[in-house]
Amino acid sequence: MTTQQFDNIGFKANMKAMYNGKEFDVITVDFEEKLIALEDPLFPEETKWVRCENCEIINL
Repeated sequence: MTTQQFDNIGFKANMKAMYNGKEFDVITVDFEEKLIALEDPLFPEETKWVRCENCEIINL
């Protein structure tokens, strides 16, 4: 997604994102740095912070 798309998304609970061909739960976002925190359902203790340009929100 582009940074403009990131700025225009109304982030809410239970959102999902695609990253490297896998589906992840969106935990939270860092609006200043445009980062998205992702949680893999198989490894909930591991949070991945990724740049918005490297993932796609799949359930708006």
